Amino acid sequence: MKFYDKNKKQFVEFGDSFIEQYAKAYYYPENGEIIQPLIKRLSRCSQYSEREIDSLLESGIKNEEDVVHILAWKIGKIAHKKCTPQNPFSYSSDWADLENYDKWACHSSTIRLRKNQFPIKEIAEYVLANLNHWEKDIKQNNWFGVLEDFNNTKREKGWHGLGTVYCITLLYFISKGKYPIFDQFADKALDVISQNKEAFPNANDKKYEPIPSDLPTKDEKKDEKKMGEFKERYDRYCKKIETLKSQLSDRYRDPQNRDLDRALWVYGHIKCAGDVRK
Repeated sequence: MKFYDKNKKQFVEFGDSFIEQYAKAYYYPENGEIIQPLIKRLSRCSQYSEREIDSLLESGIKNEEDVVHILAWKIGKIAHKKCTPQNPFSYSSDWADLENYDKWACHSSTIRLRKNQFPIKEIAEYVLANLNHWEKDIKQNNWFGVLEDFNNTKREKGWHGLGTVYCITLLYFISKGKYPIFDQFADKALDVISQNKEAFPNANDKKYEPIPSDLPTKDEKKDEKKMGEFKERYDRYCKKIETLKSQLSDRYRDPQNRDLDRALWVYGHIKCAGDVRK
């Protein structure tokens, strides 16, 4: 397996050097100086919020506000440039009330997400109420049961905005990294590296198979095939990650080390926006 080295302008064998080249570009520098080359159209992340996210992955979800932090982080509602050591989760303007979660939760239960009201407080409470039995499911490798619970509950309650990718994100933290987070840019990077390709699929490329935004219901027999297809789709993604991890040193194989995720995210964005050699 190879990746495209931005300095040597050629394919090189995949390994720790991939992490060293691309994971650093995931962050905004703490001192405000951009040491690494600025990647056009790449929104970087605060090192302060990322440390908190890493801590949540290690310790597990403890309260409702942890769930809010995770969802805001994944959805892209963290104002990374404004984050500080004292305030590692600064929110974008349309979610600013969440910076004082306790106060906000007393008088509101939803937040705006695109054209819908996103029931973030109800989702957070639901996660906390079900953590114990989901942790048991995960010990039995029943990861799909966790996603089914999310899927059935959001249908029953009429929740809008909680797509499959966000449910997998919560599964990632509930399992403390056992089941990987899903990202389309990381997924495209995985395909290119594993197949030694130079060209990336663009956003409109029909050859790229996105993960479904909703799971089929388990009560409908006609959806059994779709369930199998979804399980196979996510299982392929997990196996590609494990294959890459097998070529890395021990520190990057740790399921709670996110440097491979960060590097894949950056590499996928670079290649989808334009060739890495530019």
